[in-house]
Amino acid sequence: MARKLFLALFLGGLVVAGSLAGCLRAPHLEPLRYEFARQLEGAKFQKEFEITLGPISLWFVRVASGWIKDEDLRHYRSYLRKLRRVEVGVYEVRNLPGGRSSMKAPARLRSMLRDGWQTAIRVREPETSVWILYRERAGRLRRLQLVILDDNSLVMARVSGRLGDLLRLVVTENLKEVKNFRE
Repeated sequence: MARKLFLALFLGGLVVAGSLAGCLRAPHLEPLRYEFARQLEGAKFQKEFEITLGPISLWFVRVASGWIKDEDLRHYRSYLRKLRRVEVGVYEVRNLPGGRSSMKAPARLRSMLRDGWQTAIRVREPETSVWILYRERAGRLRRLQLVILDDNSLVMARVSGRLGDLLRLVVTENLKEVKNFRE
C-alpha cells in the first residue's frame, strides 16, 4: 500500500512539476506564431494546444506506457526512445487574408535556412502553405520543423532526436505494407 501511495505521489509530483516547468507551452514555436501574426495583417492565432516534451517527459511517457497492457502501445515505445524533444502547437486562425500562395516564408524560417537547415517540402496553394525543414548533424537527421497554415488552423511541430534512426525503423517495420500498397 505504501508503495502505491509513493508511486501516486511521485507521478502526481512529476505532472505538477512538468506543468510549472513550462511543458504546457512551446517556446520555440511562439516566436513563429507571432511572426505570422505580424506578416498576415489582421489575422488572429488563438492557441488551442501547446506542449513540449523534453527528455524527462518523454522518459516518463515511455515508463507510464509500459504499465498499460496494450501490445501496440508497447511497440510504439521503441519510437519514443529515438526522440529527444517534441514541441507541438495548434492554433485556431481567424481573419486570415487571401492570396497566401505568393507569401514568402516567415523571416524565422528563412533564418533557419541560413543557419544550416534544409527544405524537405514547401507547398504553396491558395488555401494551404506547408514548410518542412530539417537539420542534420554529423550527416544524420537530428531536427525537424513542420509548419502548416490553412484557412482554419496553424499547426507547428519541432522534433529533435535520432530522427534518421526513427525513420529507418518506421520504414523497415512497414515495408511489407508499403509493398502491398504498390501492388
